[in-house]
Amino acid sequence: MYLYSLTSQEIIKVSGEGRKDFLQPLVTCDLLQLSNGSALYGAFLTPQGKIRTTFFLFEAKNELFLEVPKSQIENILKYLSKLKLRHKVNFAKSSLKAFASPSLEKLSPKIKFSFKDPRATELGWKLLSEDSHLSVAQKDEASYTEYLAKFGILSDTLILQHRNTNYPSEMNLDLFHAIAWNKGCYVGQEVVARFHHRNLTKKRSFLLTSLQQKETLLTEDSDPTDRTLFTKEGKVAGSVIYETSSTSLLAFVLKTCWNEKIFQLKGEFFEKKNCLSYQKLKNILK
Repeated sequence: MYLYSLTSQEIIKVSGEGRKDFLQPLVTCDLLQLSNGSALYGAFLTPQGKIRTTFFLFEAKNELFLEVPKSQIENILKYLSKLKLRHKVNFAKSSLKAFASPSLEKLSPKIKFSFKDPRATELGWKLLSEDSHLSVAQKDEASYTEYLAKFGILSDTLILQHRNTNYPSEMNLDLFHAIAWNKGCYVGQEVVARFHHRNLTKKRSFLLTSLQQKETLLTEDSDPTDRTLFTKEGKVAGSVIYETSSTSLLAFVLKTCWNEKIFQLKGEFFEKKNCLSYQKLKNILK
């Protein structure tokens, strides 16, 4: 067994008898579906329907724990504090550390809580520990981004990088249980619902696999024009989000090109990979 050490994530403890009622109108997921020992995946949105940050919400021993990107924790704490008013709720940074693992085999006794990944059972487990030094093999955050990419899923880090120019459905959050369609109102709901019911999503993220190339095509400093994705015939099809170590691509593909079979980047050819996210997208592509 091995663990992914999620050092870019931090934990906020949410306590008080009004904790669920307070969070319910602020998040995209439905806290009525949360019970002791379970987890939810969701997002805080702006009123314009853009992502403030994604998060995981865990309930254990009648306490709530929010796992959020470390870069966003101060902003989220300020946001929650501003809205607290007379709610009987408190929030503070926790010393718990975030991990993930494909399985619970030979789980370290230092793991305090374990939860099935709420996005999909295929992803394994989300874990919380009071100790960052565990006696099992650990992989870093970059490896976890690669792990998620195999399923066609964007990591929280990639989502944050693209949140200002893309809506939740364009990053497939709706496919992985981050958005509850039957709950009451929440911040940003009008925009999200409009995208859903009026079919306004103009692009989706896909995993594309190389047909022949072996060399890395992009670097972190690559010009945005180098990330432009084309169809086989040379029509602009979208843009590349991330290139994996196995030379697959996570890419935003424009709606007008969803039924294309072959894409190209810098003269190299790619096809849509039949991964977990693509299986979920098939119903939309019909």
